[in-house]
Amino acid sequence: MLIFALLFALELACSFFAGLNMAKNKRQNRFHVLAFAATLALTAYAILDLEFPRLGFTNLSSVDALLVELRATMM
Repeated sequence: MLIFALLFALELACSFFAGLNMAKNKRQNRFHVLAFAATLALTAYAILDLEFPRLGFTNLSSVDALLVELRATMM
């Protein structure tokens, strides 16, 4: 839980400082805004996906099925 809290705080701080820097310009560069948002979202998703591999993109259902089959042969 501490890692997630620190990750959230880091994302918030980075967003705050990026917003301060973009506020100085009269016109915002949409590419930089979208790239920043995409980078934060992908980083958070990758960390969560690695932390909970059975719920995310890296699905372990084939490994789980193999373990269930192995356990069935042991009994």
